Amino acid sequence: EIGKGLYLDLCAYDHSCRPNTIYTCKGFVATLRALDRNVSLNDRSATFYSYINLLSSSQERKKLLKDTWYFDCQCARCIDNNDNIITSMLCPSCSETPERLCIFGEAPYKNKLTQILTCPKCHVDVPKEKVLEAIDAMRFVDRILEKKEIEQMPKKQAVCFLKGLMERFARILPNVNVYMCKIIQLLLPLIDPSDNETLLRLHLESEECVRFCYPPNHPAVGVHLSNIGYFFLRCGHPHRAELYLAMAYEIVKFTLGSDHAMTVSKYALLEEARREVREVRRIIIDQSSRFQVPVTSSSMTSKPKSVYDDKQRVETVITVSSLEQVHPEEKEGSSELADLAHRPQNHLHDSQADEHAASLSPSASQP
Repeated sequence: EIGKGLYLDLCAYDHSCRPNTIYTCKGFVATLRALDRNVSLNDRSATFYSYINLLSSSQERKKLLKDTWYFDCQCARCIDNNDNIITSMLCPSCSETPERLCIFGEAPYKNKLTQILTCPKCHVDVPKEKVLEAIDAMRFVDRILEKKEIEQMPKKQAVCFLKGLMERFARILPNVNVYMCKIIQLLLPLIDPSDNETLLRLHLESEECVRFCYPPNHPAVGVHLSNIGYFFLRCGHPHRAELYLAMAYEIVKFTLGSDHAMTVSKYALLEEARREVREVRRIIIDQSSRFQVPVTSSSMTSKPKSVYDDKQRVETVITVSSLEQVHPEEKEGSSELADLAHRPQNHLHDSQADEHAASLSPSASQP
């Protein structure tokens, strides 16, 4: 790769598609950072970083590593059968919420002899042509990426083409499929930066795939969560924004330190979300106080009457101390924040946002 440095110390560490470290570069210095507190950087036999883009299928990763580094990868991720979910398809027979079926690898619903898939939800065999349709869809995305066809199209045409592709393939491939995520990668830089709702939807649709392909504390996850929080904030959902931005801030803070410019900017964004949350609560409290009915002095001094004495007239004094009606969004947000507050701190151990994470977010998406 042009302009890529050769750091001899890093060469002592092996590759893994499920790394427990990541390295950051500043000038001539490369820093290896652990993604887990249990990692011992001195133990080179158990410390790994990735040589390649992790947002790739097993077949893609193996081919790239074989062609470039001349070895067959047998890392923890490559031998994990669950990794095949990122090349899965949707069951064409399920009427509601189609089941996700892994095409490659072993699965309890796949016949070992005929390789026919039987949906565990609707119990219908998946026709061979439907499986081939899903494989062709993934290969098509691979071809347009390889030939860089989108870069050759006018912007308006490229947006229409990619949106049409997403709509068509969404009936075949689930959101967790890495090729659906790759379409979103191509589409994000072409979306108007002021179209916060579309950008939020696209980031949410690709969130599951990003979380699956990268380790939990990877900086790419932090950047993606930060983007989601930013767009939630711009769409008027400060509670959800605060939840995502808090997680993203912890990742970036551990990766780069509290004084880094990116950490400072993420913290400023988190504080903006917190201010908006406080303002929403203040407005709700003010509105509630306006509807309070004061208790009269006579009702406070009068002796209570027995409701069982039929000779006495029962007097009822109703005092409305506060409204029970709460804005649905406030209620939902408070629950989410309460869950976050009582959740054990994970002390996310992460690293600097790399080029793969940057490609998931439009350049003008955040301040």
